[in-house]
Amino acid sequence: MTDEEKIGLVILASGMSRRFGQKDKLLAPFRGEALAVQSANLGVELQCSARICILKSNSPELQKVFSSRNIDIIINERPDDGQGHSLSLGMKEIADRGCHSAYLVLADMPLVKPSHLRMLHTQIGDHEVAIAYDGKRRSPPALFRQSMFRKLIDQAGDTGAKEMLRASRVVKYVTMPPLVLTDVDTPEDLKRIDTYGKT
Repeated sequence: MTDEEKIGLVILASGMSRRFGQKDKLLAPFRGEALAVQSANLGVELQCSARICILKSNSPELQKVFSSRNIDIIINERPDDGQGHSLSLGMKEIADRGCHSAYLVLADMPLVKPSHLRMLHTQIGDHEVAIAYDGKRRSPPALFRQSMFRKLIDQAGDTGAKEMLRASRVVKYVTMPPLVLTDVDTPEDLKRIDTYGKT
């Protein structure tokens, strides 16, 4: 088993999409496929020992996107509790599967590629966390060592993990382009990033 295969992958996809409109933004078309396909493909391209997606209930189309790529689905029955609750669910599952570290990805960040996650892995060194940084803000994707799992499981809400990382001295910032770190909240966001990285 390679070092990469000992790493888990957690994809958070149970947000409420309130700013996007009536349709679930993860099903919005992006480069000919549903937006969620971009993050789901990470599970195909990375040789991780566990691949987890956190979804809200009643999302059969999204379940198909992820399960067809051998990504295990964990249903978040309380999506209104915020991203922290989703993260807690994912990290508990990863911990139970014996991973020594875990990538964290948001399903509404379609420009994140395997190369960006491998940058985190390469640069984490002796730190407990490696997180993307665009020169102004920290953002997923991130890579967490096993020593951080319990803290992530125990935090809650939308600010729990952010406050923990802000107080931590064990975080490595890995520089990535700002557009790569765009999380799609509105249809305008989707249009703005559509041409990025096209060849």
